[in-house]
Amino acid sequence: MIAKVITWGDTREEAIGRMNRALAEFILTGIKTNISLHRTILDHPKFRDGSYTTQFIEKNFEVIEPLLFKQIEDPVFLIAAAITAYNDRKSKDVRQLNIVSNWKRIGRKLVLRT
Repeated sequence: MIAKVITWGDTREEAIGRMNRALAEFILTGIKTNISLHRTILDHPKFRDGSYTTQFIEKNFEVIEPLLFKQIEDPVFLIAAAITAYNDRKSKDVRQLNIVSNWKRIGRKLVLRT
């Protein structure tokens, strides 16, 4: 679980409205989410009037199952990964890269000859 979003309201409709707004404004990039599923559930008439059961998803959402985790912005994810990799590489100093200077290499050679 990445996040849990909880809303409240004086009425059921107010709480559902706030949740719809929170999910519409929720920004999560780089991974697949089920935000579209939750927004679809919130708009379903049985959920709105409170006449749903524990089998609500099984009975009402077989058709949209392939679309549950479809919201992902691959270009955004790839750009973010590239920027992170660039910044990681840029922030390392020479000592962390295990690059041996020519002075050190020549010094070791001379010591091994004697």
